[in-house]
Amino acid sequence: MSWKYTVGRTANNLLERWLRTQSVGTRFFPAGVCWPFDLLRLYRRQGLACSMVFDVGANVGQTAFYFDRWFPDARIHSFEPIPETFRVLEAKVSRHPKIRCHPIALGSTNEVKRIRLMRDSELNTLVHEPALESEATDGFADVTITTIADFCEKEQIREIDLLKMDTQGYEVNVLTGAKDRLRRTAFVLAEVGLQSPRIYVSPFPAVHEYLRSAGFFFCGLYDSFRHWETKLLVSFANALYVNTAYIENRKMSND
Repeated sequence: MSWKYTVGRTANNLLERWLRTQSVGTRFFPAGVCWPFDLLRLYRRQGLACSMVFDVGANVGQTAFYFDRWFPDARIHSFEPIPETFRVLEAKVSRHPKIRCHPIALGSTNEVKRIRLMRDSELNTLVHEPALESEATDGFADVTITTIADFCEKEQIREIDLLKMDTQGYEVNVLTGAKDRLRRTAFVLAEVGLQSPRIYVSPFPAVHEYLRSAGFFFCGLYDSFRHWETKLLVSFANALYVNTAYIENRKMSND
């Protein structure tokens, strides 16, 4: 890890800590820089609270802990289907009662799928990508897949404040399986590819078109991964979308 990355990460952590204080000065902070701050700023203005988060592609809990800091009153459902990775996730969040772990993947159908495991657990994917052959191990795992619609029905979850997806190319499948639950989802955060033709990163146009047709509006790209000369190119980023109709209807029902 380079010193530049360390300095940048430290500065970003300090910035986000200040934003979470919600002090008077934070009201002047520009939009489009820190997505959780943008989400909460809108929720506060509408008199709403972020109480239900889906962390799809949880890996070993990095994002779950991040969400817990930003949304301390929210229940967080973390989905991680790889058995070995799930055991690490479960152990790490064992003292966080608001984070529930589920050893399943979310997709468009209910099925069991065998996948090849990667050396880096963050690269495990439900799509076949020849470019990952050099990262593959000799191990395999059977992954249980269900849909957001069926999971919500089983758990009696009516509304989702934030649906986060980092599923290595499976994002549109996750959205397809949500069905009518998307109408009761406020925000979607999805990792999208902007340069790479590799299918283990969902292309931005595919995710954008699906969410646009479902009534979501594009808020912006956050947390961009930059590369090449002078870090000029963006390989992938997190795209944030908001369901304005749902938020307005929810606010009216609370008034």
